[in-house]
Amino acid sequence: MTNLLPNELEQAQTAVFVLIGKCILNLQLYEQALKNLLPYFEVSNDGPTPEQQREKLAKLTLGSLIRQLIKRAADFDEDAEEPKRSVTNSIVIRTRFRIPVDAKEAKQLYQNLDELLHKRNFLVHHFRSEHSLKTDSGCRAAKTYLDGLYEQTKTAIAQIDGIGRELKSSTASLIKFLGSDEAAHLIEEFCFEGESVISQEK
Repeated sequence: MTNLLPNELEQAQTAVFVLIGKCILNLQLYEQALKNLLPYFEVSNDGPTPEQQREKLAKLTLGSLIRQLIKRAADFDEDAEEPKRSVTNSIVIRTRFRIPVDAKEAKQLYQNLDELLHKRNFLVHHFRSEHSLKTDSGCRAAKTYLDGLYEQTKTAIAQIDGIGRELKSSTASLIKFLGSDEAAHLIEEFCFEGESVISQEK
């Protein structure tokens, strides 16, 4: 155990407090980024609007938000039961976006985010009881832990930013396609075939 002068110990404690604040701020930024991003993984003319989805997501915990990210973006099951929608007589257009990862990569993504969640909970609920800041060794151990967590939060935020950019790019590509002659041809072909089937059934 290294004995520090009072002012040196205070400086070491201050460095730990600064890191705690930076970690908590990044975790809050990450949580808010998830709430902003999640509504845009499905585009539809039927069902809740992005604003309505954000209102619902605002009530979820970070753990629930992470599970929603995996469910919507990386683990979409095409055979899963469709959510209940409003009854309408119009054609429903729905497009889903997902992260292009396989099952192994999706599992690793979830494990990484689940680890981040556990560290966040430890920081908020147990950090003070596990790390004494009364000694130099205690401050150094706390700083080592927080340095790792801070880098992990930066990586998570960068990952969400990257997903957001890909989602924006995919949305722009979809809008461009829907305005093309190819899309118009496909829609006309679909409507024509549908009419033919109805005529045959009669």
